[in-house]
Amino acid sequence: MHAPFSLKTDRGFTLIEMVVVLALVALLLAVTLPRLSVSPFKDSKRDATLWITNRIQQLKEQSLRRARNYSLHIDIDTGHFWSTHEKMQPDEIDLARQGGYNLPEGVLIESVEFPNSDRQTAGEAEIQFFKKGYSQMAQIQARFADRSRRTFSIEPFLMRAKIYDGPVSINR
Repeated sequence: MHAPFSLKTDRGFTLIEMVVVLALVALLLAVTLPRLSVSPFKDSKRDATLWITNRIQQLKEQSLRRARNYSLHIDIDTGHFWSTHEKMQPDEIDLARQGGYNLPEGVLIESVEFPNSDRQTAGEAEIQFFKKGYSQMAQIQARFADRSRRTFSIEPFLMRAKIYDGPVSINR
């Protein structure tokens, strides 16, 4: 016969305790993972889009603030971007090229297009940003690993690039 109030020798966690601990761990991961630079949830489409749009805005602002003409160079074949300004020496231009930005794996530049000209699909393209605060009109078309396409439209008097899903031609 067992006593109604006996002491148990096997110890364990209750279901509620386990749920609370798992919830705390999940909350901790949700807060810290987005801050890690090497995230298992890396999105190359998002990273490339943010870099291109932010760089365009930075160059427009810098050209106006520093009263210099800037250029965004794009190596279409390799997906390498770098920027220069009119007062750079040749060795500084080489350093800028070496220290540029490479698109994430799975992101390709398909073309760069300017008004009244052919679509450039290979080689190096240069988009100019002028010291008075405007830029060349241009469109950069990118293709991503999921086969989607995105067009970044640079308008002369807008600070931010417009983003279109799919290919859009500047010479409609």
